[in-house]
Amino acid sequence: MFVVFSGNYTDSDQCITWQMAQDYANFEFHSPFFYGQAYNLGIEAFFAVPLIWLHVPVYYAVAISTFVISTLPWIWMYQIGRDNWGPNLGLIPLLIGLCFPVAFWQQGLLARGFIQGIFFVALAIKIESIIWTLVLTFLGILINPNAIFMLPILLLKFDNWKVVNLKSGLVALFVMVLIFIGFQWLEHSYLQFSIHPNPRKSFGWNFLTENINRVELLWNQVVGFQGEYFLVGIFFMLMLVVLLLKQERSWLNSLLFVSGILILGLISLGMEKVNDGRDNVFYSYGRYFLAIPVAIGFVAAFSRPSRSMLKIVTNYPIVFNLTVCFLILIKGFLFWNDTKGEDFGAEKDSPVMVFHYYSLKMEAKKVKQFCESEKIKSILYGYHFFRECGSIGYSYFEPKMPFSTRIFFERRTWITKLNSKSYKYNLVPQKVLLYDLYLDSNDFKKHFPQSIQTKFGARSFVIPTGNQTLKQIVEEIKRIKAHPKPQV
Repeated sequence: MFVVFSGNYTDSDQCITWQMAQDYANFEFHSPFFYGQAYNLGIEAFFAVPLIWLHVPVYYAVAISTFVISTLPWIWMYQIGRDNWGPNLGLIPLLIGLCFPVAFWQQGLLARGFIQGIFFVALAIKIESIIWTLVLTFLGILINPNAIFMLPILLLKFDNWKVVNLKSGLVALFVMVLIFIGFQWLEHSYLQFSIHPNPRKSFGWNFLTENINRVELLWNQVVGFQGEYFLVGIFFMLMLVVLLLKQERSWLNSLLFVSGILILGLISLGMEKVNDGRDNVFYSYGRYFLAIPVAIGFVAAFSRPSRSMLKIVTNYPIVFNLTVCFLILIKGFLFWNDTKGEDFGAEKDSPVMVFHYYSLKMEAKKVKQFCESEKIKSILYGYHFFRECGSIGYSYFEPKMPFSTRIFFERRTWITKLNSKSYKYNLVPQKVLLYDLYLDSNDFKKHFPQSIQTKFGARSFVIPTGNQTLKQIVEEIKRIKAHPKPQV
């Protein structure tokens, strides 16, 4: 998965995670949140720091960090199943994981914060401490609310709720209150640096009605069935959970678990935020529901094996293990086949653009050579499709790239703040390279009559700037009218 997908493709948002990881490794701390917003912590960037210190390229370090975070919950499932029922039966959660579509695994490998809340809740389920189980579960859901689908797993972990005594409950509650206050303080402190609106957490009956009618679009990347088979897929998932929980000690906990998943799923469809996506793994609706397959995997880990399964594993262990290996190979082939396409970035209206590492590297090299030959000191990105892949990503493939920034919606807000130590707009570049698809050609020529369109096409220009600062140039470009459609 790493070689074919996450270590081979990136998108504009993942380039921001690269920047965060490199900044943390250089002991530059601009924000604990995804740059430009006051939510979504940079856990994956933080975990990538030791690899960067070992001179692993930042794009690989971040991809490896996310791969580990995404994979560990499944390893913990195996360990729970192994400790409870034996090494072979511990493989059952992994077999359950193979039932889910390739798109689910792809989304879990994107270094964009989708999986970090799930990671903390999975860690909470794995550890023995009651207090830390409750605290880490709360923290995980606070970091990314998509982890809330794993909350019912506590009903299986604490099959006998008497183990949660008053003392441990009160201590956990006290720590959770402190975490919540600290998290609110962080959000408020960094809200002033946010240029991206905070998540729309409002619930509405109109959203619920609309999303129930299009639930297939929202869930198909998690369920893996479409069209007339979608309801079959939902039924299959429910039957799978029921069969697994049938072996549980407490039927009440099993009933509460199924009810909890269904209620949370229904409530989530009424949230405005779940409409923010595309039918594309890089900006998917499925990212809000990634915890559901993980929760089902933990169900398998905590459920006692049926007599028939126990008999098969006990009497035919070699056959069982070979079957597991064969199914993993089949899933690996499907992952390879569904990932090798080059059309990930086909949706030009998506706010997240996708590039192959090699393509990004070649483009960065070409732009750098052009800038050197033309003595260009700065690169500006307007509404161009490259976005952060160009303004941030290029520099990690070509370290001596000229300073680059986005004219609109620059997430590294400190480079545009006059009172910041990292303020970059006082540069006098003399020449800048502008990438923009939306600026009106006639209006652009009025403001910059000496500009020359470059060989790159796609509306890129070299602008002689004389003694003007970068700030003056940016302000002038902002006065130019924009076309509603790109002028390619």
